[in-house]
Amino acid sequence: MTIHPIVLRDGVPISRDDIARRSHALARVIDALPPGPVIPLFRRVGDLMVGLIAAQQVGRAVILPNDEAASAVRMVIADNPGATVLSAPNETDYREFAPVIVDMESLDSPQFAPDIIWRDDASVILYTSGTTGRPVAHCHGRNFILAAMAAWRDAIVPDACHTTLISTVPGQHMFGLESTVLLPLGCPWVTILEERPFYPADIVRVLNSVTNRRVLITTPLHLRALIEQKVALPEIYRIVTATASLAPELAIAAEAACGAQVIEVFGSTETGMIATRHTAQKTSYTVRADTVVTLADSGSEALVDAPHFKTPVPLQDHLRLTQGGFEVLGRGQDMIKVAGKRASMSGLSAILSALPGVKDGVFAMGKEESPGSPARPIAVVVAPTLSAHDIQHALRREIPSAFVPRRIIFTDQIPRTSLGKVQAQALKGLIEDRSSMRFSVPVDHPALPGHFPGNPIVPGVVTLDYMLNLINFEVPCMVQSVRFYSTLKGGEPCDVTVVRGQNQITVTCRVGVRKIMTAKLAAAQQ
Repeated sequence: MTIHPIVLRDGVPISRDDIARRSHALARVIDALPPGPVIPLFRRVGDLMVGLIAAQQVGRAVILPNDEAASAVRMVIADNPGATVLSAPNETDYREFAPVIVDMESLDSPQFAPDIIWRDDASVILYTSGTTGRPVAHCHGRNFILAAMAAWRDAIVPDACHTTLISTVPGQHMFGLESTVLLPLGCPWVTILEERPFYPADIVRVLNSVTNRRVLITTPLHLRALIEQKVALPEIYRIVTATASLAPELAIAAEAACGAQVIEVFGSTETGMIATRHTAQKTSYTVRADTVVTLADSGSEALVDAPHFKTPVPLQDHLRLTQGGFEVLGRGQDMIKVAGKRASMSGLSAILSALPGVKDGVFAMGKEESPGSPARPIAVVVAPTLSAHDIQHALRREIPSAFVPRRIIFTDQIPRTSLGKVQAQALKGLIEDRSSMRFSVPVDHPALPGHFPGNPIVPGVVTLDYMLNLINFEVPCMVQSVRFYSTLKGGEPCDVTVVRGQNQITVTCRVGVRKIMTAKLAAAQQ
């Protein structure tokens, strides 16, 4: 039988025996450290495998931050002051945490590869993404690890054909851990390519470098950027996505581009992967063979049970059970109600992000517009060529009018983790600190033809009216003074920035860096 490498690092194969030998050597190093869990901050997936297995050999818990960013690591260390940080010599970003530096190439590895042992007394602790608040730790043991290996093998590569995984996600989060660490460890015909491409051009280059069967592990955010490039893709066996809802239209486009079957994974930090679906063809997820999903007596809370769980695990998601699976209605904290209608924020965000011209987008709930009035959704978008009117007009065709945001905040980048998860606190800060909106006056506006025929510009009173329509829903205002600096043409996207003082609001309108208008406003008397 052909023996395939488990990792391919810069074109050099690393065998399963190499991983086992290095793990055994690192286990001796860990065993000599002060008691307590270890935090292996290894970006290279092969090194992360070694760190995970080594800790298992000596009964140490492994704690994985939900992201590679230093801020995520800082939070985990604050939660676990007795933990020891491990890092590679080239990981200079982590030097502030005084890690034990581990040079994998210099470890005194045994000549013969020992067996890999998964112990009952050594857990893996992962943190939730923090999408809905502060990240929370969840602990998993030996039975979970072995069950995850089998479930991922059966779902993604059930045959014995040599397959290379190309991943855009890190191994710390549950999706990355299961797909890029546990799947190769549990499946001898799977190799993981250690280079982790990010940009579409790099993903294409790495895909083309693989000569055997390819599986791309990625997120909807990465996949959308890749497909929008409209570049020729090599044949891909399967594309596996998670971390956010995948639009069926994107799944269909991806399958047409490379012949892959796009598989969407459903899971959580609490449960790991529990179901998959072929998104281009089905709305329902199929539950994995060793797992049962039921609804609590209330009919709203879903429970997940399996032999590797001590007790059934509640999900935050609202589900509708189907034959052999379920459909996702929305997440508990994700569900909103406006004007008597209910919707999922993640579902609204997926629709927003799929609009032509929107590179990225997310919905959030705003504050009450006035005492006793309902809070309404806000949209935060990366859409350089669109105005608020464009987005609102497009959304009215896709969602009930009650959920069309009156306020749209434009930004260069939405705060996300390396897995594409929205960082809740950073998003809240963006909404509170940067009150930035956009409008454009249609080129067919009736005021334009008579205002400098042949070279029409937007009358100042129309510019002022559009600006006030944008901000008056939030704080009804009276105009104190206005100053115009340059002309505005029909169709030009005009960015509106609001700066709140104690007694006055200053509004600035710009097209790019060109200032169009400033206005001093005072809150209207109630």
